[in-house]
Amino acid sequence: MNGKQRAAALVLSAAMATSLAACGSDTSWAASYAETTMPAGVYILNQIDGYYDAQDALKEAGIAWETSMTGDELKKFVLKNEVEGRPAADYISERAAQYTRSYFAVNKLAAERGIALSAEDEAGLQNSLEQLWLYSGTFYTQNGISKDSVLLMTRNYLTQTRLFESIYGEGGEQSPSEEEYKNYYLENRVRVRYLPLTFSSSLSEEEKTALEEKANGYFERAQKGESLTVLIEEYQNELYEEALKAAEEASSSSSESSSPAEEAEPAERITITEGEYDLILTKDSSAPSKTLTDEMFGAAEGEVKLVRDEQAIYIAMRVDPMFSQEDYESLKPSLLQEMKEEEFEQWLAEQGNTLEIVYNEAALKRFTPSKLNFKLPS
Repeated sequence: MNGKQRAAALVLSAAMATSLAACGSDTSWAASYAETTMPAGVYILNQIDGYYDAQDALKEAGIAWETSMTGDELKKFVLKNEVEGRPAADYISERAAQYTRSYFAVNKLAAERGIALSAEDEAGLQNSLEQLWLYSGTFYTQNGISKDSVLLMTRNYLTQTRLFESIYGEGGEQSPSEEEYKNYYLENRVRVRYLPLTFSSSLSEEEKTALEEKANGYFERAQKGESLTVLIEEYQNELYEEALKAAEEASSSSSESSSPAEEAEPAERITITEGEYDLILTKDSSAPSKTLTDEMFGAAEGEVKLVRDEQAIYIAMRVDPMFSQEDYESLKPSLLQEMKEEEFEQWLAEQGNTLEIVYNEAALKRFTPSKLNFKLPS
């Protein structure tokens, strides 16, 4: 789970048990619970998550902005708006407080359940941190966020995942049954076998017409019962042979050698196994094509359809979703996340609301949403 997904189900509770501590000029920490202190850098990371939540909420409300608007320009735009009936800055601060409560709740609940990260987990976090710092270190630094704060946050994310798995994963007290998994999978996924014929930007109108005719020919053959796998294999070999021929012609024309050309080895035929080119799509899948996704969810199993969009023509068929038990099993972690994530987040937020968290008033006054720095490197 990422930060934006944590505890998104509940808004700030007016009755939450918190207090503010006036600590002079010490703004190195933002909040504390029991014997755990949250560095200011972790709180700022929570604000950044809240800022992106505000962006998402504005989009859902139909408030759009130019795609060219980025960095601090976009931040100023967001802060000028209201989000869910209140100033964006207040919304972001509420989200940050919400994420802060969840942060402490995760650590508390994991300790109570005896959940601890392994040495392998810790090594993976360190490695990921080094890679992340190479690409995003400047952004974190300009926002006053240290490497240690990023490590604390990523460790908390992973601990949250382990907590989720302990409750809903295999052997957990609220683990879904096999029937629940399968029903959810069948309701929210389709398996598609498809042959894409792509429109290249370099194609002439004549070549586009020829491609459409080829697609129609494949479609007719598939409708008459020819195996779509056989048609995919045929087309892949045709493309391969065309590419090989073009490469040979280019090599021949550029060669100035007077020695006799060696005879090329015949190309080895490409073989496609049944199901190799299948896709498993969700209702909002946009790759390879949202048009294809919509058509397949509306199709009957075994029905062959010809689908066109601006990029390609697809000869596609919705096939048995249980064609591969292995594919189904590999999707279970994703299915579990979809099935139980909202429930878990709500529960986690409720747990966080019961904690007596102390906030550092000086830090909260210093680190406000308007201070977030999204300036792009020059």
